[in-house]
Amino acid sequence: MADAQDEVRLPELVPAVRRVMAECAQLRAELARLVVELDELRTVVGPNLEALHRIELGPWELGRLEAEVTVRALKKRRAILQAAANRGQTLVREAVDAAVEAELMAWRKQLDEQVKAVQQAALWLDSLLSPEESARLKSLYRALVRRLHPDLNPDFARHKVLWSRVREAYRYGDLAELEALALLVGELRPGEQVADDPAAQHERLAAAVGRLRERIAALWSQPPFSLKGRLEDEGWIAAERSRLSAETERLNVRAAALAAAVAELEWQVCGDWMPCPN
Repeated sequence: MADAQDEVRLPELVPAVRRVMAECAQLRAELARLVVELDELRTVVGPNLEALHRIELGPWELGRLEAEVTVRALKKRRAILQAAANRGQTLVREAVDAAVEAELMAWRKQLDEQVKAVQQAALWLDSLLSPEESARLKSLYRALVRRLHPDLNPDFARHKVLWSRVREAYRYGDLAELEALALLVGELRPGEQVADDPAAQHERLAAAVGRLRERIAALWSQPPFSLKGRLEDEGWIAAERSRLSAETERLNVRAAALAAAVAELEWQVCGDWMPCPN
């Protein structure tokens, strides 16, 4: 009786297995697509958005930072001079300069880094691949993902170095390197794979797809990805520039008031009307 039941159930099992295997194929394709999308976000979209942000708003942010550094320098100088005036001391100008410079060293470093960032943003945008080259790069990378990515080809773990080179070439947009690696991978013959239970394979692939979707969603929720829509909005960019300009102007007004206070204290502490340099 049991044999008869097995004979009845067997034809029902085959379509179910085929369905699971077909879903596994779809999951592999989706996983390959998500791997490419995630890497593209990290290596292309993110840097492009950061560069665009620096180009559109960097000069205004730099102006505000410069004004903020000036205000901090004047505040520090005023504090030193006021303390000396309260004690009736006369300070050596070089000592005041050294104390102020030590306080502002980190801020000046940040200022220099922002200047370099704006310059590098322009260079980055100028060095982008053409649309045709970008499409070719992405197509090659997607094919290599299907051959080498650990979640799709566990038996290819022995090619970790090659996989690392593929990701590095894609990260830097090195089309020539990626084409050479594609030729090399085309000559590789995968080792004999161990048969995997379709249900277990389905579960493993579905979990990997879910993890990648979560990581991609997390990226889009934070800068610079979350600013993509705003950076494409000329109205928002104009409003941000106006806001930064207003903040810079307020800082400049504050700096002028502090400079006047510092000049008066310098008369008492430094012994002349020549202001101590900022």
